[in-house]
Amino acid sequence: MLKSAEFDREFIADAFDVPDTTARTKWMKAKRKPSRPRGDNGGKVISVSLEKALLAEMDQLARRKHVSRASLIVRGLRAILKAEDRR
Repeated sequence: MLKSAEFDREFIADAFDVPDTTARTKWMKAKRKPSRPRGDNGGKVISVSLEKALLAEMDQLARRKHVSRASLIVRGLRAILKAEDRR
């Protein structure tokens, strides 16, 4: 049986202590945003203009494939470059 009586009080947060260094480090690490993935050669941020309809299509495909926009663009460019090398 669950014991929830301790949480029935008002201002339950006042009962918490300051977290120790280990707990604070874990919290800060969990709270941190994930970093951008980098390839072996590092990464370069670029700005590209796309038609709104094309961007929407790309976002739908990325969601279906469970990948990011950047990953989808990288895969597409690699496929095009590979196809061009065959000629």
